[in-house]
Amino acid sequence: MNTKRERDKMTLKRLADTYWEESIIPIQGRLAELTVLIKTETSREERFRLKARRTALRAIRNELEKTAVYLEHYYRGGEGDA
Repeated sequence: MNTKRERDKMTLKRLADTYWEESIIPIQGRLAELTVLIKTETSREERFRLKARRTALRAIRNELEKTAVYLEHYYRGGEGDA
């Protein structure tokens, strides 16, 4: 029988997994694409614009990763790192 705490932990685990699958991993792919575009772009202004976009995406990704790691740590509840 699942207790409320166990159900809450499973919900947090699913939420953390969703952060990775639907937000962080796609952003990482887009960051890689932007890096390639920056390297191949000849226009200085366009490179600057792409770098600004990449910086903003990195900040978003970093915040999402912090939240996902926090959720993962919380739902483990002292079970150790794995």
